[in-house]
Amino acid sequence: MALEVSDIERRTIDIHYLIRFDYKNMNKVMRIIKEKNLDIVAQKMEMSCEIEISIRKKNTEMVFDIFSNLFEVDIIEKE
Repeated sequence: MALEVSDIERRTIDIHYLIRFDYKNMNKVMRIIKEKNLDIVAQKMEMSCEIEISIRKKNTEMVFDIFSNLFEVDIIEKE
């Protein structure tokens, strides 16, 4: 009875990744982030840039492959 009247809460499992790249590759990285609707959690924009993104678990493999195949762009999973 209590379960029937309670609200169901749906949540997504998100994985955080850190993307490191030089400023000259900013356009490529930001274009992918915009096309894939990725959430930026934190960013540090200098000559050497870092962006922390949040990705739904079901999309992690696809996004990881895209960034790992880019020249001079590193992606690592944050813990």
